[in-house]
Amino acid sequence: MYSNLNIVVAKEDGTSKTLKYSIKNTALAQAWARALHEDYLTNDDVVMAKEFFLHAWGASNPRSKSWLCNELNYHIDRVNEYFNDNNIDYKVDMKFSAITVNQSQLNDIHRHFELIQGHHKETTDIWNNANDAFRWSVNQFNHMCHELEGHLYLEEYGQSNTGTMIVCLYPNNKHPITEQQLSEFEMKNYKKGDVRLHYPQTGRQFIEAYLHSDENVPMDEIEPIKYISGEFDLMFHDINVDWDGFKTWLEDNNVDQSNPHNALGYATVAHGDIPDDIFDYSDITCVQLEREWPHIGVTRVLAEKTFPHTGIKQYMYQRDKYYKTTVRPYTQSFINAMRSELYKHADTKTIVELKHSYKKIIINNNVILPSNAQYYESIYGSIDAGIEDIVNKINTMDDNIILDYEYKHNYYLEFTTKKVYCDYQLHSKQLVEQFQNIEEYVLWFKRNVWKRKQVFGKHNFTDYHLGNVYVTWDLKWRVIDFDDIVRFSVDGSSDDVFWQSVLDKFLVSNRTNLSNNYVLDNWNREQLIKIWNSTKHR
Repeated sequence: MYSNLNIVVAKEDGTSKTLKYSIKNTALAQAWARALHEDYLTNDDVVMAKEFFLHAWGASNPRSKSWLCNELNYHIDRVNEYFNDNNIDYKVDMKFSAITVNQSQLNDIHRHFELIQGHHKETTDIWNNANDAFRWSVNQFNHMCHELEGHLYLEEYGQSNTGTMIVCLYPNNKHPITEQQLSEFEMKNYKKGDVRLHYPQTGRQFIEAYLHSDENVPMDEIEPIKYISGEFDLMFHDINVDWDGFKTWLEDNNVDQSNPHNALGYATVAHGDIPDDIFDYSDITCVQLEREWPHIGVTRVLAEKTFPHTGIKQYMYQRDKYYKTTVRPYTQSFINAMRSELYKHADTKTIVELKHSYKKIIINNNVILPSNAQYYESIYGSIDAGIEDIVNKINTMDDNIILDYEYKHNYYLEFTTKKVYCDYQLHSKQLVEQFQNIEEYVLWFKRNVWKRKQVFGKHNFTDYHLGNVYVTWDLKWRVIDFDDIVRFSVDGSSDDVFWQSVLDKFLVSNRTNLSNNYVLDNWNREQLIKIWNSTKHR
């Protein structure tokens, strides 16, 4: 008999503890444990979908309501692009905001998820013919919808009454559920410490449709649970359902409450004691199953599997995999600014958007400043060799952002750059909040500048301001407006002059209306200069 489920949870700093659950000795619970053991814990290829597993988790969850809304908008854009590119007459006409998101909107986006996945005869071919990136983005509608529901629940009921870890495992394996196992579903509240059987299908159960007041799903499309998989939900709060209201709702919708195949209510497979500080832990690093050997009076670990990657990293790896070269390095406001009157005094600059890249063309009588041209000729022997070396250095720093370039002596320079994604802009509120304090942020900024200074040597590029630098989810820099490094950044100035120029850009309040400087808006210049001067860059 399977006796215990052990879950190792961890904090962001690596601190961990083990949660111990007693598995029920019932047909359903033992079948679930066997599926967990044989389908998942012994399969080296299995991964835990951690990008989806924290629900209503509070402060330690890195996927905030704002982050989820922004990412959901990102996936809506990708899905609509796919429809447009493939001449499919379908559009997800929705935008999400952390300020206005509500349950009705979440019901709507979940309905889009169901329809696009082929839960309607008119859309079946869309899903069957789709590429993996499109399918992944559509699946995010479901994942992020349910996680946002957790945030709304958290706001309504408070931390002490919320919290779930949804443990989904892939590649997925399902077993038909039997009528005997279905009899273990009860219209009964689950409790803190329960392990609930996971719903391993696409769609809604009756209890979910009732609790979320979801009127978008026709009753004939609601799917009671049909399968057991080794997946599970760890419940860290009690629930208090109005079961009389649920029964009335079932009657009103002509649902047979005596039919076990409707799987009404919940089924729990295990229970354990939960520590008071559970919400300080935001990761699962190991799952173990223990089995009892009554004839020798011992309990031993029968199977275990570790899951090393955190949820946010797992999600970003996936997004990079599917969209690394298919999203924008330049916002539309940046493109418009480059075409505006503000830049008429400068070079002629053109940004051409292609499907997987951008072309930036600069035309000027001295497109390579004479001082840079002299430097290239003296150090490398020619301007062409000097440009090639600097382009290679830029690609080393910025993940091969320059796909191709062309230089025509004296007046023309063209770069083809891949599309990369901006998670944070410099000096934005979202970025600054990734650090403990403003001092830590300033230190991070200066050290990134210093890394580049070491690579570029005498190229005193100082243009690290709001619109030029994109910061990715792992706090790495991508400098998208890098042509100045090639064209005219060798000036022979001292280190003191260089750092003063960088500071001046750090304190720029606004640049072509691309974004506001949250740092400057919340700390005055004198404070920032003092912090700057007291912070080492090495």
